[in-house]
Amino acid sequence: MIEKEWVSKTVTDEEISKLSNEASISNILARVFLNRGMSEPLHVSKFLNPQISDIYDPFLLKDMDIVVERLVKAINEKQMITIYGDYDVDGITSTSVLYNFLLRIGGNADYFIPDRNIEGYGLSINSLKNIIKKGTKLIVTVDCGVTAFEEVEYVNENGAEIIITDHHRCIDKLPNAYAIINSCRNDCNYPFKNLAGVGVVYKIITAICIEMELGEIYNDYLDLVALGTVADVVPLIDENRIIVKNGLDLIRNTKNVGLKTMISECNITNKAVSTYNIAYIIAPRINAAGRIGDASRAVRLFGTDDEAEAKKIVGILTEENKFRQDTEMKILSDAIDIIESDSSYNEKKVIIVSKEGWHHGIIGIVASRIKEKYYKPCILISFENGIGKGSGRSIEGFNLFDALSDSSDLLINFGGHELAAGLSLDKKNIREFDEKINLYAAKKIDKAVFTPKIKFDTVINKEEITLNNVNELEKLSPYGAGNPSPVFSSDKFIISGIRNVGENRHLKIVLKHNDFIVDSIGFNLGEYIDEFSENDIVDAIFGMEINSWNSSKKLQLNLKDIHINGQEISEKLYYLSLNHFIDEYIKGEISQDNHNKDPNVLAKTISFNEFLKRSNKNKKTAVLINCIESFKEIRKGIENEEITINKTIKICYTECSKAESDKLIVLVNPDYKKIKKDTFDEIAIFDSWVDCNFIIGALNEKRIANVHFISDSTSKETCLKDILIERDDLVSIFQYIKSKNENPIIIKDIFEFTGEISKSYKIRLNIFKLIKSIEIFKELDILDFKKTGSNSMEVVLKNENGRKVNLENSNILKKIRGLKK
Repeated sequence: MIEKEWVSKTVTDEEISKLSNEASISNILARVFLNRGMSEPLHVSKFLNPQISDIYDPFLLKDMDIVVERLVKAINEKQMITIYGDYDVDGITSTSVLYNFLLRIGGNADYFIPDRNIEGYGLSINSLKNIIKKGTKLIVTVDCGVTAFEEVEYVNENGAEIIITDHHRCIDKLPNAYAIINSCRNDCNYPFKNLAGVGVVYKIITAICIEMELGEIYNDYLDLVALGTVADVVPLIDENRIIVKNGLDLIRNTKNVGLKTMISECNITNKAVSTYNIAYIIAPRINAAGRIGDASRAVRLFGTDDEAEAKKIVGILTEENKFRQDTEMKILSDAIDIIESDSSYNEKKVIIVSKEGWHHGIIGIVASRIKEKYYKPCILISFENGIGKGSGRSIEGFNLFDALSDSSDLLINFGGHELAAGLSLDKKNIREFDEKINLYAAKKIDKAVFTPKIKFDTVINKEEITLNNVNELEKLSPYGAGNPSPVFSSDKFIISGIRNVGENRHLKIVLKHNDFIVDSIGFNLGEYIDEFSENDIVDAIFGMEINSWNSSKKLQLNLKDIHINGQEISEKLYYLSLNHFIDEYIKGEISQDNHNKDPNVLAKTISFNEFLKRSNKNKKTAVLINCIESFKEIRKGIENEEITINKTIKICYTECSKAESDKLIVLVNPDYKKIKKDTFDEIAIFDSWVDCNFIIGALNEKRIANVHFISDSTSKETCLKDILIERDDLVSIFQYIKSKNENPIIIKDIFEFTGEISKSYKIRLNIFKLIKSIEIFKELDILDFKKTGSNSMEVVLKNENGRKVNLENSNILKKIRGLKK
């Protein structure tokens, strides 16, 4: 499980109150807007009420007047116009909107979409040759072409004209086309730079309608424009928000036969269509046409009025999407096997994985999943006949396009954005490319970049987690890139139920706080099951949503991340780390030279108050404890201390990889071997029940300076009750194991098993005592066991015909009882 950093902007109560009053919005909406940088009431009002009348004048786009003039001429003179599209959803909808519109107003048009596996992305000379050969005099690109210098020259030299419409990143030099519409042009003053390709097409048909006085028929295509805009993951702010908000209303009542059939096939009711099911249910089926089959099939779908044809095409797309999913899982498995079997990937900043024959149309999806799993930039490359085609995805803070630019001398071509890019290269250059891009990354990437950041809007209390607030927050929809669904943080939930669902991929947790109880679901958080158990005190980041089932509506939290509360010790993690600590102590691998020395020779004894004063001087500080009661003492000491300690407490178990001067690290049951020399400036040992010389000696062997011993800890006796194993404990545990009447005994959850014994025999038992008791039984040859998981084991009783065993012969038991000294 990768540790994530939780990030949120701090806003004041005064700011919240001011915006809430001036914009006439709720407190919770005001907090979300302020977190997202919106503090002007007018901007908030426009955001909450996106009107189609606020769409910008299309003629503000550079070259729009030239493009409209040329297209109107072609329409009036019945010149053949060929639309050159792209094979993703943005390209398909761009092609469909322009093609359907031109036919509707009397234009003579056709279209061409390249095959991903044959022509690849963008313009190709061979394709242009065939288009010109059939008599086309005007080519209009959609969602591509802004870097096609050679291809544009080929068109110019062969008696045709080409208009480029695109939205991708431009370089200073542009192709010598008849005209180029792209809001990202350096010389374009259009007020919004984040239109999707289909958004640019929408502006063009709007301008044509204005020029030809056709009324507002351009808005009839907002359903497809919204579909392509959401699918292309452009920010849903400003003009895109207006497009998608109004487009969703049209989709829910769409007259497009193909789109209506697709929605029905996906088992989505028209009223329920949202950006979520567009992005994750509808768009993947359309994308499958370009990844697996023929992308022009999807254009035919959106242009047909024949329901039978629409159903046939949708059925094919659904099958292709299923094949895409199966192929994706196979490539993902291959890639993970390659990474896991090669330890060199642990040190690499950028993951480059390649193999012969991977499907070119799917490696981009897999690259995204690998990036999420390891949280590193990832490029997957598929080789065929010595040439590799690659697709990459990056993490926030690492510009993949710039990285590829640095290695451009090793690439045949490349293109893309900061977070996603494509490339091709000769197989002989793969090793050098891997080395060069990782060298570039080593210079450019700070270590902090590799810590995933989860952004949340604001901290809320339990009383604000309500159905009314879910409905209130819906005013912020439609959600998507640039306007994500609101995410909140709240602390000190108690886990009252936890299990895996969805073939163990997802996590279902019941959270409670006093009388407040709520269900939550963590999609793709299934691996967290081994990190938490019932009664753990946790903090969570989540969205709030309504779970509708059998006509009833119930509040549900959509978990984004969860961790043990930073102010409370987890009983589960405490006992697991305690078991590890005692194992190290029993081994006695630390040098014995220090064991007979006075602790004051090895470490200075100071009071806790004195230590707090020392830790307050911008130093990296840690308190080492072996007892939950010790932590309570520390908390109480800080709360009662007259000195203001400008540090927050951070709890770590067994080890701490990073220390920060603004945090007081409480290291619970530390593994002394893993404490690095330069991790801390000041270390204090708070407990006195364990052999202090063992601890201090272990630290001194690493020559860790400034080790102190806290003299006023009073938790020794309480701690020992959790550690010392009595005869009654051993008898109860063994009797309970025998009572199961099975061999082997399968312990599915050691925490639940411990609770069962405690309840049956009315004893104070914890998992440390249980684990150590089972180890004692194994040492005495009474049973054998093996771990089957982090919280599970299999125990096999040995049949010794009633052989008597002296428990006092166990070395493990002697060592543990020796702690009393």
